[in-house]
Amino acid sequence: MFGIWRNRFTAKLGKISGSVCGLCALVLNQATADEYFCTPEHAAGFSYDEATKDWKDIKYPINTYYTITAIKFGKHAYVVKQLGNPDPLVFCQADFSSAGYLLCQRHHINFKFSKKTGKYIMFSSGEYLNEERVSGLRGPWMQIGKCVQY
Repeated sequence: MFGIWRNRFTAKLGKISGSVCGLCALVLNQATADEYFCTPEHAAGFSYDEATKDWKDIKYPINTYYTITAIKFGKHAYVVKQLGNPDPLVFCQADFSSAGYLLCQRHHINFKFSKKTGKYIMFSSGEYLNEERVSGLRGPWMQIGKCVQY
């Protein structure tokens, strides 16, 4: 009985993995020399609960990928975008520091990337600082992951 379930699960997993690999190949084929593809590993945060009038911790899904691209446009050196979204998530006003860090920000979202380790951290204050509390309001959150140059 479990053998049939395992075979069906393995077949579906193979199809999903193939789709993700195909998507990665598409992204990598359109890259320039100074770009990075970022994959989240963990994400967590808080959400306001109207019933308890308090914040509760939640685990966010990690199904969004990111690209870091050199743009050298105006005062911006790099831009971070969600894969498939043409709008910038954050801008990086300076190039990599001498220590290999890239620091980016837009509104309440901060993105920091280490060229040496390939790790990134992204975090946001969300709507936590607002005086008005709304149930289900997205509060502070943090995501960590890794990026590879392509």
